Amino acid sequence: MLLCQFARGDVYFYKDEYQKAIEDYTNGLNRVSNIEALSRRAEAYEKLGQRDKALADFKAVLEEAPGDKGAVEGVARLTPERQQ
Repeated sequence: MLLCQFARGDVYFYKDEYQKAIEDYTNGLNRVSNIEALSRRAEAYEKLGQRDKALADFKAVLEEAPGDKGAVEGVARLTPERQQ
């Protein structure tokens, strides 16, 4: 069931239905840790302009996978000092 939920979140994400994707990723993440879903949820939050939530998710990805390229780049994009 969880994999189906993450997969449905992916479908929503690629259809640019970011809020629905976030809901599916969040429901699944409440039950089990999944780095890919957490990273994709971060991207969805960023696309919706919810920068603080995106940054928090990217940082959470880095706690589990310190070298994750997408998360490193996401943190760099969203860190306030970087935006000046």
